[in-house]
Amino acid sequence: MLSRHRTTDHRGTHSLRKYDVVLSGHTHRSSVTTVGNTLAVNPGSVHGFEEEENNAMVAILDTKTKKVEILPLL
Repeated sequence: MLSRHRTTDHRGTHSLRKYDVVLSGHTHRSSVTTVGNTLAVNPGSVHGFEEEENNAMVAILDTKTKKVEILPLL
């Protein structure tokens, strides 16, 4: 999300809808959502402090199928 607010709500980002995939990391919380035809992915936090179980996370995106896996880094 392009703001200072901690949110994973991508519905207000109309200008990003022209893209197939948008990657962000602002909130440090894992999320995969679809806005129109745009896939919005936040892999989470690499340090793990923001995740409920303090796990560092990483996202793997298949660019052909747009399938996303969010996995623990450690």
